[in-house]
Amino acid sequence: MSGLAGKRGWRRVALAVMAMAAAGPLALPASPVWAAGEAAEQQVGAAAAGIAVDESARLPALKTNEVTGDFLGLGHDQRAVLEEAVTGLNGSSVKLRIYDGKGDKLKETTLSLGEWKPPRGVLADPWAHHGWADRAGLTGTKISAGKDGNLYVAGILGKVPDFYAAALVKIDTRHDMRQVDTKVVPLVRIDGDINRAPIVTSLDVGVVNGVETLAVGQSAGGVRLYSTSDLGFQGAVYEDWKRWSYMTWGRDLVTAVKFSGEGSVKTPEGNKVTGLAIGRLAYDYEDYSTHSLYMVDPAAKKGLWQQVESAHFDSGEIKAPTAFAFDDENQRLAVSWWHEKQKDGRLESLQIRDTSSGQELLHSAPIGPAARLSFVKVGSNGELHLVVGSRETDTNQVLVHRSGDLLEAIDLLSSGRASKTVPDFEMRSWFPGYKSLRLSVVNTTGKKLEARLKASDSGDKGCWSNIQVGQLPPFPSSSFTPIRASEKSADFASVVLTSGPAGACGTEERRFGYIEVQPVGEPGMRSVVKLKQQGSQLGAVEQVGSGVLKITAENLGDIGSGQQQLVVSLAAGAPEAVRAPQVAGKRLTTTSPDGDPARPVYRFDVTDAAWKVPGADNDLTGTQLPAMTVQGTTNGLVWEDLGKLKPVTAPALTGDTVTLGKSSFYWENVKDARQYTGIRVQSGGMVSQPVVLRDLPAPSLGTEELTLSFLRPITESPLRANGIDQEPVEVALKPRTSPALDASRPEYDRVFYRGEGKMLLTGLLDVDNPYSHAAISSLPGPYVNEDDFLMSASGSERFRAYLTTANAARDQKFTAYFQNTEGKPFAFSSTIAVSPRAAKLRPVPVPGGIGVEVEKQSPTDSCKEGACRIADTRVGPALFQSHEATAIGISLRTQVITGTSSLPLLAPGVDLGRFPSGEPLKKSSIAVINRNTAEVESKNEWSSKIHGIMVSHGDQIEIVDFSAQ
Repeated sequence: MSGLAGKRGWRRVALAVMAMAAAGPLALPASPVWAAGEAAEQQVGAAAAGIAVDESARLPALKTNEVTGDFLGLGHDQRAVLEEAVTGLNGSSVKLRIYDGKGDKLKETTLSLGEWKPPRGVLADPWAHHGWADRAGLTGTKISAGKDGNLYVAGILGKVPDFYAAALVKIDTRHDMRQVDTKVVPLVRIDGDINRAPIVTSLDVGVVNGVETLAVGQSAGGVRLYSTSDLGFQGAVYEDWKRWSYMTWGRDLVTAVKFSGEGSVKTPEGNKVTGLAIGRLAYDYEDYSTHSLYMVDPAAKKGLWQQVESAHFDSGEIKAPTAFAFDDENQRLAVSWWHEKQKDGRLESLQIRDTSSGQELLHSAPIGPAARLSFVKVGSNGELHLVVGSRETDTNQVLVHRSGDLLEAIDLLSSGRASKTVPDFEMRSWFPGYKSLRLSVVNTTGKKLEARLKASDSGDKGCWSNIQVGQLPPFPSSSFTPIRASEKSADFASVVLTSGPAGACGTEERRFGYIEVQPVGEPGMRSVVKLKQQGSQLGAVEQVGSGVLKITAENLGDIGSGQQQLVVSLAAGAPEAVRAPQVAGKRLTTTSPDGDPARPVYRFDVTDAAWKVPGADNDLTGTQLPAMTVQGTTNGLVWEDLGKLKPVTAPALTGDTVTLGKSSFYWENVKDARQYTGIRVQSGGMVSQPVVLRDLPAPSLGTEELTLSFLRPITESPLRANGIDQEPVEVALKPRTSPALDASRPEYDRVFYRGEGKMLLTGLLDVDNPYSHAAISSLPGPYVNEDDFLMSASGSERFRAYLTTANAARDQKFTAYFQNTEGKPFAFSSTIAVSPRAAKLRPVPVPGGIGVEVEKQSPTDSCKEGACRIADTRVGPALFQSHEATAIGISLRTQVITGTSSLPLLAPGVDLGRFPSGEPLKKSSIAVINRNTAEVESKNEWSSKIHGIMVSHGDQIEIVDFSAQ
């Protein structure tokens, strides 16, 4: 080094692996020198299992006198701050205060510790003429945090300069800020014969080989390590750093220490260890200051890499690493350098280095000196940001890597304006962390379900988000995810945000999301449940919807480390058949159309089938019952299914008992096929008495030949292909010389109908081809398009039958048949063709409420007066076409609930100081105020969009994102 004496400027020692030798007084050994000390009690702590860490949820510390963490066990971060430190002739003291994210003081205590201040006039600091050590934050009291709310504080005991010593104090914040232990830092022998008391320049807590360890950087004597369990001494790193100057605490001092996470630093041999980053500044006898950056493995007593540079002291430049942050996931180390330059001020680029090699990866533009660095993951995409807590309160920054090798400052909100630097209080309101859930849905209903989770990371809309965590995909939020009957869904990730804009997510009261669950394709059966963080558990705290489903939260572990399940069950049990159908048969012909007396045509009328539907007399909005099954037998012993039967007439509700409306079906045995001798009808587990076909009397035929006419009237409301909507048709039996028979004549009761290929319209649903179903019956249901029914040319009303179809095909052909005279061909009508309406119905705002119209495909498609009627469930239950073709859909009540677009709900009157819990989920009924208009009752109570289901002409019409105002 003598060859460089008198030279002004920097000299560089290359970055190298620590296994090196160097001459001169600043040479470093190949491995750290460990001092003998007390044996540490080994406390091996197991890392929490599970997918989530909450690193980013930690409010970043901005100053050297503070540290952040959940010290009081509140479920969110607080700040522990050392304030009002005093060291003087009468002793030392410092206030330890804990603040919440808003700055409210929660607890405080006074410690008998102070900060080191050299007496006036004493050249106790080799850089006293610059005030460097004090400006760099090396002389104040120090604080660091361990597990379970323990804090570690370092400061000065006694009086300066004559009688003082550095000391460590352990404080248990969860037990009244109790001081658990105190440890005096031992004197350091300088140059072999002088014992001096060092001061503590930096502190950090980490885990080394499973033992929580406190690293203490000193003004002399290197870095000492202590077990946090009892402050037992574990050894020292670089204990040879003992250069001394007149009446001072050091010329060779530690400027920063920081532990990495366990196993996040790789050694040259490929082992994964806890790393310890160390900053150093020294002043040698040749007036050179040397700044150094080291990475060591404290467990193996081995240095990994180092960077050393030096400059002549008279150059007016002082440089040293003073703040570190580890990005353990990506094996990176952020390093901030204190850099004083007389001409240019204190500016230095911040660096990102590889933790295993020390290679510089990224850097920032020159920025002001940093007091603290913190990596956080931001928002729903988990993007990594670096928070730079400045020593100047108005210059805190957040840096991100966008491209190249440059870290860029992002815009933050400062006093309502975008700014790249913000004051302390605004920076503390920005932190955006999360705790993650491994969330699944358990379906115990026996039905196929679908679910989605509506969430927002906005502080006023729930502090909840769906993002990928590790290998877990995010819970679907836009489209529904299907869940098979009696199975569990896949595991999804969902996260509870623990911070956010203006600190709005800093309390549990602001953390909620909304799960929407419904049977597949059945929005009318939807339930919406508010999910909420309740301590370490997930809770389902509010539910609105159909009353069909019940959703409960099960916690198989804590949020952030275990599994959470949402169990979906039937709210009040499954419907149960309680009364068997009554079946009455009638023989319509004496023979088949081809003259076979063994194969006549029959009609069967079915009534009185009843079901007990739990909740129907309470809040249940609807149910789906299995269609009745028509069975036939050839021997009275073995019964075979012939088809399904669904009524088109309205059901009745008494208490919680639903009685199905009357229905009819036709039957004839097919030539050369199985010849059935008996018919019965099954509803649930209840079976009717069988009808023996041979016991049904033959009809009494007439002697006069009648002609049969069959006309489809022209109406303004075409038939809807849902198997429930009905189109009236005219049927007329007419003698040759007389007017048509009156509609009340019994002959009309023997008319039957055939489709294409002369196949009998049985009215039974084929389970293998349910959407080919069509029927014509004399039973009018609630959805008969007969307001515009045209009268016959003579002005007298003819007999009406009612056509329904589930087939959307155009030009479906039907023919009416009738037998009146024995031995002559059956009378039959001309064929009519029907083309059902394919366009969907949709809700529309109308004066006074909500109406229904056909999705417009032509100017004539809009519903006219008397059409598109809304079913009034206050009068009685309404039939609708179920998503399951073989189920009978029954709407019991018409209600609306909080709309999908309103989720997540905006908290009303947002006041970030009070942290309201959010607008509650709502429900209200719909009243039909006339046949074409529905109104939301109590609509003035709504401040959000609504979702609901109305029924019109057998179709469920989903009300999506309507305003009830």
